[in-house]
Amino acid sequence: MADGRRKQINILLLVVLGVAVVYFLLLGTHLGIVGLLVLIFTFKIVMDHLTDVIKIHRKRERNALRGAEGEDRVAEIMESLPDGFHVYHDVDTGRGDIDHVLISPEGGVFVVETKAHGGRVTFERGQMLINGRRPEKDFIVQALRNTYWVRDEIKRQTGKEVWVHVALVFANAFVDEHGPIRSVQVMNRKYLGAFIDRNRPRQIDSGLAQQVSF
Repeated sequence: MADGRRKQINILLLVVLGVAVVYFLLLGTHLGIVGLLVLIFTFKIVMDHLTDVIKIHRKRERNALRGAEGEDRVAEIMESLPDGFHVYHDVDTGRGDIDHVLISPEGGVFVVETKAHGGRVTFERGQMLINGRRPEKDFIVQALRNTYWVRDEIKRQTGKEVWVHVALVFANAFVDEHGPIRSVQVMNRKYLGAFIDRNRPRQIDSGLAQQVSF
């Protein structure tokens, strides 16, 4: 994602510079002093706007890199899980990706959404706050939507109705202790292993993982 945004910035720069060169070569000698000043002023406005666009793209690029690093850190935790776990990364729902889906050896199903925000995650009146502010998206709704998709997809593939545990994991932030928000457990990445272990089912369906493919 970050590479794609970097290419977009480079292409945008080349296009604008190319257009500017053509304008000066073709029109600069025919416009006179006033026309040339107007052209220069217009070019300045365009460059100022382009600078703002580049800043936005670079910010998104940094966020994409940070998000990828966060997902990698969480993925490392999953790689340390006991044998028998089936782990799927970047599951395409048709409306976006689910960061991670896990099926335990006993048939327990987990959805893990990873966020790379830094700072502190707190809770106030049932609302999750990141550094004292509401996040740019409703991450709880996003996690629940992906959980419902996994539940429905398993039913479609196997005919079985399963309970899906869902965790919203912050790879870089300190998370205050808090109970689930609408069944979504919010945590720092270091608690993910314990969360999965605690919620592995007692009623075993050891064949579920072999019947499901994401």
